[in-house]
Amino acid sequence: MSTRLLITRGLIAAAITTLLAACGGSGAPDSGSATSLSLQAQGNSAHTVTLSWTRVPGASGYTLERRSDNTVAWVLIATLNEGDNSYLDDRLAPNTAYSYRVAARGGTAAATARSTARTTADALLMTAVPAALDTAPDNASLGPEGGAVSTHDGAVRLSLPPGALAGSTAVNLQATTNPVPDGQGSGVRVRLAALPTQPMSLSLRYEPAMDRQADGLGVALQRADGSWLTLPVNAIDKTERRLTATLSPAMLAREAARPQQSSVHKTALAVASVGVEFHVVRYLNLHLVPRAATIATGATQLLVPYAYTFGTIGNLCIPEEDFGCIPSPLVEKREVPFDNQKAGFSRKWLVFADEGGAPGLGTVTPRAGSGAIYRAPQQEPAPNPVLVSFVSKHLASGRTVTLTASIRVNEPVWTMIIQGRLNQIEDIGFAYGAEGIWTREAGSAGTYRVTGTQSVTVINNACSGTASPASAPLPPGALVIDRSVEPARYRLDVGSVWNTVVTAVCPDGQGSAPAPVFGQLVVEGTLSPDGTTIEGSSNQNGITWQWALTNRL
Repeated sequence: MSTRLLITRGLIAAAITTLLAACGGSGAPDSGSATSLSLQAQGNSAHTVTLSWTRVPGASGYTLERRSDNTVAWVLIATLNEGDNSYLDDRLAPNTAYSYRVAARGGTAAATARSTARTTADALLMTAVPAALDTAPDNASLGPEGGAVSTHDGAVRLSLPPGALAGSTAVNLQATTNPVPDGQGSGVRVRLAALPTQPMSLSLRYEPAMDRQADGLGVALQRADGSWLTLPVNAIDKTERRLTATLSPAMLAREAARPQQSSVHKTALAVASVGVEFHVVRYLNLHLVPRAATIATGATQLLVPYAYTFGTIGNLCIPEEDFGCIPSPLVEKREVPFDNQKAGFSRKWLVFADEGGAPGLGTVTPRAGSGAIYRAPQQEPAPNPVLVSFVSKHLASGRTVTLTASIRVNEPVWTMIIQGRLNQIEDIGFAYGAEGIWTREAGSAGTYRVTGTQSVTVINNACSGTASPASAPLPPGALVIDRSVEPARYRLDVGSVWNTVVTAVCPDGQGSAPAPVFGQLVVEGTLSPDGTTIEGSSNQNGITWQWALTNRL
């Protein structure tokens, strides 16, 4: 290969590199800046992309630019200060790819980074503005020294560091309704007479009933358009039952509404103006579906993690990650792919404290992607209900998130109704019936015994008649269910042949005579697809039978 050819290829490569840099590149971080600045973009609704980046030491701020895939020019979308490391880009087109780049101003060295994302088809969760509850607001004042303000019941605590406020500032906390699906308790409206210049901390208490769901609880702030933005939960104190979230000045300035002044506002706040106002609620963001269920012994239950948000870091908020926890809009409920296997995480399914389950309590088997199948034991477990959990541990930080479902396992009880009809015999006929409750035989995996009554009624045609006795107790019989096959099968042996005395009155005379009641039915078949119904019809020995059994837990 000639020297001239090597030089030519080198010049061409350099020219291409220069051209790519001028046009926005290939979506990779700029050369030499990967270690100092990284950008991650995540499409999390039809109209929003969340951006997060690592902070650059000494940087005085950051600029964000965007372009869509069908444009060449970059558009400036935000200029942020040194404390910011996330941004929500909105009013975007659905199902559209966008490119982003972030540049640090100042710092130890110039740094830029790029990333791409695509908006989804998921609709934002929109609600009306929460209404104030009929409780007195809590009014206080904070000054340049900072401090904390709490509601009278201690459920909400607002904290500001020293220097966040320039002077004495009125603060108002008002309990409100909570319109968010899976909302927990009441919400709170926060009003401040001035916008803080440093991050604000909100601590919200949750109820003891949510102890098992604490890791899935979230805090959300309503935006001016009625949509909701989740606030990263920085800490969960399970002893005091408190969630702590942080609101940056940039978020408050951009997302919090500035209401028109009215006598109502002035009276509530006791000041001439409202600097910032926003509504915050608690809600259950991450949880297993179903959170609670009742199933039969031996039956199965699908468990799938769900959420109202789509996180960028492993679908779970891990503050210790490089990109940390970032705001994300709430969307209509959807299944979230919590992969059962993910690099950097240890993920497992437990029945109580046992991975995979234990004898007598049932088993849980992860699916190929996400979710798991719980299979109940053949007998009622103790304790009951059974707690099945999905546990995700971030290996680098050690933070563990646990999502738990409560499953009660009951012995199934089958309610039975049977009807039979014998064709006319010498101007009269017979209708047979049986009603009973089937319960599982002790020590058996799938055999049930019945308690109930079988009956006979004379069908009047040319003659009329009665039967005495008209009923008799059902023998135990046997209902055998085999769930080891698909579809599950059953064998039903119910009723008996018993004796009655029939008294008949006919046009040519009357009389009484003993008569056997052919009340035994023996049939086989398959259960309904959901395993809760047995039904069918058959003709045996001239009797037309119909039967229906329904599973009742």
